[in-house]
Amino acid sequence: MTAVIVKVYKRILKHPFLLLLSACLLSALIFDYSADNYTPFFVAFLCIAVVLLTALMVYWKSHGGLTEGRIVFLITAAAFIVKLAYVLYTGLGVRQHDIGTFRVGSKSHSGYIFRLYSEQSFPDSVSGQYYHPPLHYIIEAVWLKLQTALGASFETAQHYVTALTLFYSCASGYISYKIFKELNLNKKAACICYATAALHPAFIIFAASYNNDCLSVTLMLFALLYLIRWWKNPTFFNIIMVAFGIGFGMMTKLSAVYIAPAAAAVFLIKFLSEKQKLKKVGEFAVFGAIAIPAGTWWSFRILYKFQARLGYVMRLGTNHDQYVGFHSVSDRLFNLFGGLSEGIYFARGENFGNTCHEYNIPSAVLKTSVFGEWHMGEGLTVTEVLAYILFIVNIIVIAASLFCMLHALFKKYEKVPNALKACLYVLYVSIMGTYVNFCFTHAHDCTMDFRYIVPAVVIGAAFMGMFISDETESRFKTYIKKGIIYASAVFCVCSALLYLLANYAAN
Repeated sequence: MTAVIVKVYKRILKHPFLLLLSACLLSALIFDYSADNYTPFFVAFLCIAVVLLTALMVYWKSHGGLTEGRIVFLITAAAFIVKLAYVLYTGLGVRQHDIGTFRVGSKSHSGYIFRLYSEQSFPDSVSGQYYHPPLHYIIEAVWLKLQTALGASFETAQHYVTALTLFYSCASGYISYKIFKELNLNKKAACICYATAALHPAFIIFAASYNNDCLSVTLMLFALLYLIRWWKNPTFFNIIMVAFGIGFGMMTKLSAVYIAPAAAAVFLIKFLSEKQKLKKVGEFAVFGAIAIPAGTWWSFRILYKFQARLGYVMRLGTNHDQYVGFHSVSDRLFNLFGGLSEGIYFARGENFGNTCHEYNIPSAVLKTSVFGEWHMGEGLTVTEVLAYILFIVNIIVIAASLFCMLHALFKKYEKVPNALKACLYVLYVSIMGTYVNFCFTHAHDCTMDFRYIVPAVVIGAAFMGMFISDETESRFKTYIKKGIIYASAVFCVCSALLYLLANYAAN
C-alpha cells in the first residue's frame, strides 16, 4: 500500500495539472470555505507560505539557480495562494452572477447544479440560467454528491463548489504558460506573460465564481494550446485534443465557439500547404466527429424540446433598470470619458451612488477587467490606493498589448509562424467582434462585463511576449520592452495585494 501511495505521489509531482488539482482538493479539506472570511489558521498559513516562497526565491537567486522552471513554480504557487485567499473570503452570494440559491425551483446557476444533484435530470425549461449547456453543472453536481457521500452536510458542501473553479482558474494560467512556450517566447517573456495571466484579476474573480465562465475559458485555452501543437506536429492525438477542447467548451458555454474560426483558419492554411491532403481530410473528419456533436447537441435538444432558437441567450427586458440601449451608438463606443466620469468602478445607477448605469463599452472593459462589476477594495485606504494604481497600470498594459499586436502585423518573428499569428488575430477579432455585437443585441450594462472576453488577456500577453522576445534591438525598442516588463510587474503586484487585502475592506 505504501509503495502505491509513493508511486501516486511521484506521478502527481511530475504533472503540474494533477499537482494543481490535488492542491485545490486538499485546500477543501484543510480550510473552511464556509467561513466567508480569513480564519486565524489561514492567516498563519498565508504568512508562512509567503515567507517560504520569498526564502526560496532569495536562495535560488543567490545560488544562481533561478531557472525558468523555478520561476514558473513561484508564480504558480503565488497565484494559487492569492486565488485561494479570494475564494475563502467570497461567500455564496458575494460578487456572483445570477447565483440564486441551492433549492428546488431556483433557475439560477446554483439551482441548475442543485437540480442535477437532487433529481439527476436536465432542466425542464430554458428560463433563467437553464438554457446553458450542462457540463459545468454536471461536474459540480458530482462533486457535491462525492462530498455528501463522504459525510459532509449539503449546507457545508455547497460552499466548496468553488474548489473546482479554483482549479480551473489555476489550470487556465498554466495552460497560458504552455501556450507562450509553444510560441517560442524566451524565458523573460514567458515568465512575465505567465505572471500577467496567472495573477490577472479576471482569473482571480473566476476562481470564486459559481457559474460556468471559468471552465469554458479553460477549455478554450486548452483547445488553443493543442491547435498550436497540431500546427507544429499534425498528429491525430493533437487534433483530437482540439476537438475535445472546443466540443466540451461549447458543452459548458456556447461562447467557446469563439475559437472555431481560428481553428478553421489554421486547418485551411495547413490543408493548402499539405501535399498529403487525403490524410488531412481524415484528421478533419475525426475532429468533426467529436467536436460537432459535443458542441451542438444541447442546442438541438432545447430547439426540439422548447423551440429555443440555436444560440439562444436569455434577454432582459427593455424596462429593466440595467437597460442602456437608449444611448446612441456613438456614446456607447466612443464616449469613454462619460463612463470614466463616474469613477474607476462599474457604474450601477443611483442606488450605488452613480448618476447612471455604465453604458460606454471601452469604459466598462477598463473597469471590469480589474474589478469585475464591484467596488473591490473600497473602504480601506491602502486597498483604495492599490485599486487606483491597478486601474492606471491596467490601461498601460492594455495599451502595450494593442501596440504589440499592431507591431506584429508588420514584423516577421522568425520563431512564430505567420499561421499562428493569424490564428491569434482571428481569435481576437472573433472574441471582440462577438462581444461588441452582444453588447448591442443585449443592451444591458451587465453584458459589457470583461468576463465575456477573458481569453483576450492571453492573446494580448502572447503578443507582448513576442515583442519582448524579439532579438532585433534599437534604443526605442529597448525602452518599450523595459516599460512593458515594469508595467506588467507592477500590475501583478498590485493585483495580488489588492485581492489579498480586499478581505478587510467593505466592497
